[in-house]
Parts: sequence; structure tokens; C-alpha cells
Amino acid sequence: MSPICIRTCPICREAECDFIHRQEFTLPEGHPMTGGYAVVCCKTCGLVYADTSISQVDCDKIYGFFSKYGDSSTSTGGGDSQWDRARLVKTADRIAQYLPDKNSSILDIGCAGGGLLGALNNLGYTKLCGLDPSLACVAQTNSRRGIKALQGTFSDIPTGLGTFDCIILSHVLEHLLDLGAAVRDVYRLLKPGGLLYAEVPDATHYDGFIKAPFQEFNTEHINYFSIPCLRRLLITAGLEERATGQKIILSSIDTAYPVIYAVYEKSDQPSKNPLPQRDESLRRQIEEYVKRSQKIMDQIEVQLRNILADNPELIIWGAGQLAMKLFGNTSLAQAGIAAIVDGNPVNQGQKLKGMVISAPEQIREMKNPILITSILHHTEITDVIRNRIGMNNPILSLLPRAGSGTTLVKTRTSVDYGEDVEDILAENPTDARQRSATEFDEWLSQNNGPLILFGAGALGRKILGCLRQDGIEPIGFADNDPAKWGRHIGDLQIWPPEEAVRNFPDASFVVTIRSPGHGYRESHRQLVNAGCERVLPLLPVLWKYPGQLLPHYGLDLPQAILAHVSEIKKAFLLMADE
Repeated sequence: MSPICIRTCPICREAECDFIHRQEFTLPEGHPMTGGYAVVCCKTCGLVYADTSISQVDCDKIYGFFSKYGDSSTSTGGGDSQWDRARLVKTADRIAQYLPDKNSSILDIGCAGGGLLGALNNLGYTKLCGLDPSLACVAQTNSRRGIKALQGTFSDIPTGLGTFDCIILSHVLEHLLDLGAAVRDVYRLLKPGGLLYAEVPDATHYDGFIKAPFQEFNTEHINYFSIPCLRRLLITAGLEERATGQKIILSSIDTAYPVIYAVYEKSDQPSKNPLPQRDESLRRQIEEYVKRSQKIMDQIEVQLRNILADNPELIIWGAGQLAMKLFGNTSLAQAGIAAIVDGNPVNQGQKLKGMVISAPEQIREMKNPILITSILHHTEITDVIRNRIGMNNPILSLLPRAGSGTTLVKTRTSVDYGEDVEDILAENPTDARQRSATEFDEWLSQNNGPLILFGAGALGRKILGCLRQDGIEPIGFADNDPAKWGRHIGDLQIWPPEEAVRNFPDASFVVTIRSPGHGYRESHRQLVNAGCERVLPLLPVLWKYPGQLLPHYGLDLPQAILAHVSEIKKAFLLMADE
């Protein structure tokens, strides 16, 4: 008999579940979550979720007081970064496809800083309302012209709210304890014929987008969706499916994120959509995510032991989700700590490990080495340390490095295609010319298995043509764009990257993409996290065919770079001065 869960399945109310993983945290004092939870899979519908004993009141407290979303510098939803703005504009455009009447009334539940409502306002919609548990988010949304926001939650919906032509739940359902009650409220608040637009993280692709270990198992995300599970939830509430799909969003220059979106309608007629069968694959995909995350966490533990052996007292910079996991699961719990620092005002003043979390300015005079316990925001934190508050302390990092999982690395000026500029500038021109002429062929001779091209865009097609001229025949493409999955370029199929790795474990991957959100390091990290260790960066391929492929958006042969050493060094000096 399967174990009985503390929390019944939030979709089908089944009490029996299968255990997958135990996630531990060391939390700030007063945090409602009691140190961790089990990740389980429902025996009936297949949903994977956090088996926690917290109440909805506790959840509301987390999002109203402890949540990261009140800080516009680190959160998403307010459109404060170029990546967040671009994401919200695309989401607004998608909603507008199904909502042509600009007089439609729209309610965004969990509106954060109001960025999506602002994007809809720019499209001409005027009847816009936001609802959020955080007073800071409500204030930020109310500061936008033509938008009204109220404090509230599903367990405390303001009276007199009325009904709406469209309700938005963008990255909300993964946070809710009682999903059934929430979607019933949505049904009640929708006018007949009204639309629900929902977005949730795509748990079926967590294993292909690991930026930090166990990042999806945190104190705020407690439901992990697949399309069948989301479909079951919404159909059970009486809603009719209009559209469902998958997409990849960028939350920063090097952070891609898999998402499910769904458009459902409140119909007067009984739903014509059949109830989905139990999702049999989500559990396996989450187990693979756990396996890969644990591998990274084990590597971090080895690195932490080395750091602690050399540094008896550290400044810990970052009190977020990864730090809470490191304190709860690694030897960081035994570290000598001079201070804990965090840039998020929500965290400042709270107590973690018995220490008050400081603002960056409060530790300006301290000389201890600084361990950055955030992978997602490492670059921004380094900039604050060096440039905003002017500290010269040694910086210790847990950033993943190509080919070695996770390791301590020093920050340096680099380009995003697998080559450090300093290394190229220090190279002998003759050696550089020889290396550029032979590196691809040498790599190919050492990797005799099937070849897959990662990146099915224009550059990938050009590289395919070059390879075929030399009799090199890849077996297919991998790409992060769900719209391309299952399609073909000529006779070559395009797969999701993690599926390609699973289906062809002996394959070698050649990176054939260079975009603002997916340079070589991001591509390499994604493929290694998916289980592949034979990855060739883009540059050697371009060097192999310079006549057809170079120069390419600033990329060139190393000898061409060496012809401009003085200009490049001057540019680095100017960047350092800034």
C-alpha cells in the first residue's frame, strides 16, 4: 500500500502518493514552512507536488511577507528588466489574440508589480484590475496609469470585485495549496463566455533547464505541472479548452525557463473535453531532475569543503532559495560566518542561522572573503560588490563551469562562446592559426558516435550544409523552441534537447546557436545537466569553415582577433573604468 500523504492531491483529492524526494531548508526565523517537505506523486492523476502541512494562511503569509516578488530588482512580473518586459509583451500579445474587444474587463490574480497589466494597457485595454497578497506589489501596480490593484488572495477575495471577461493566472497555480478551490473561484468570477489565461512552469522539462540544483523545489512553488495535469484541473472546474502549448521564456540573458500556457473558456454547455488519463511520465521526468540536481549538489558539497578548509570565516552573500538549501543539506551549515548579506529588502532584518541578515552597505568595511550563494544572480551580485559598494574582498563562487559540473571559479572578462578573451590575447599567433585549423577535426576524430546539432535556426542550417560538403552527416537537430519539436529540416528531425540526449546517449552535440539567451556556456550547461558530456562549442565549427561562416556577429578567427590586440585591451580598460 502506498503511503498516505499529509496533503491530499490538490487536483483530485487522492490521499495515496508515491515518495520521490525530501527537500530540506534552513529557514529564517518565523517562516511558516517547517524546514522542508516531501516531493510526492499522486497515485490517481499523476500530479507531482509538495507534501507539506502548512495551511493556506501560512501560504498567504509567505507571499505577503517573505516573498521575493516584492523586490523589483530580483523578481519578475513588474517588467523592470528588458527580459521581463519582453516576456510580458509577448504574453499580452497572446492574450489579445483571444480577446479582441479592448473594452473587455481583465483581472490579473497574482499581478506582482503589474507588468502584464501594463503591457495590456499599452495594447489599448482599459478595464484592468490586479490582485496580489503583497502590499508592495499592490502599490507598484497602482502607480501605473489606468490600472487598479487590490490586496487579496484566493482565500480572501475582496468583496464586490465583480465578474470579468478575462482572468489571468500567470505563474500563480504552482504556488497554491488548494487548486480546486482556486479554479472554482475563477469560474465564479468569470462572465459567461469569459476566458482564463494560465501559465505555469513546465515540470516535464525541469531536467533540461537546471541553473541551480533543486531550484524548482522551493518555499513558494508547491505544485509541479504537466499539460495533462493542468488540463485535468481546469476541465474538472467546468472550463472548456481553447488552446494549450509549451514555450521557452528568458528571465535573464543566460536563464531560459520552460513554461506551459493554457487558454480556457467558461461555457454554458457541459465540457466536451474528455478527462485526461493519469499522467504516467511526469514522475519519471521529476526523478531525472532530482538525479541531476543531486549530482550538482554533491559537486557543490565537495567544493564547499575546500572553501571552508581555506577560509575559517566567510561573508555569506545571498539568503535566498539556494542558500537555504545549502544551509540545510551541505557542510555550509558548519561554516564560520562573519555576516549574512542579501540585496532584497524583504530578507534584510530577518534572522537566519541566528544572525540578522544585513543590507550590502552594512558590511562595506569588512575584509572577509565573500561566498556568493546564488547562481541565478551571481553576475549582478558581483557587480554590486565591486562597483556599487566598492569592496575588493576575495569573491568565492559556485558557478558551474564547462566540463566540471560545479566548481569555484574567478570572475573574468569573457565572451559567451566558450573562449576567454584573455586566453586568446595571450596566445602565440602561429599556435592560434594552427589551433583554429585543426580543432574541429581533432574533436571529431575523438568522438565517433552520432552527431546532433544544437540549434535549428539559420546558423544551424548553414553549418549543416558545410558539414555535408565534407561528408559529415548529423542524425538530427535539438532546439529549445517547442514550436520546432517534431518538425524536420530536410530529412533531419528536431527534438527537445533532453529528449535527444535520452534517445541517443552515445551522441555528440555541436552547438550551432548564438543568441542573447543561449550562448555556449548556457548550451553546455543545459546539455551536461541533461546527461551529455560530449559537447563542442560553436567557435571550432566556424573556424573550420571561415569562408562560409565568418565573421559572424563579432566572432572571428583567433588570428583576426590578435591583429587588434591594442584596440581590444583599450576597450577592456574602458569597461573596467565604468
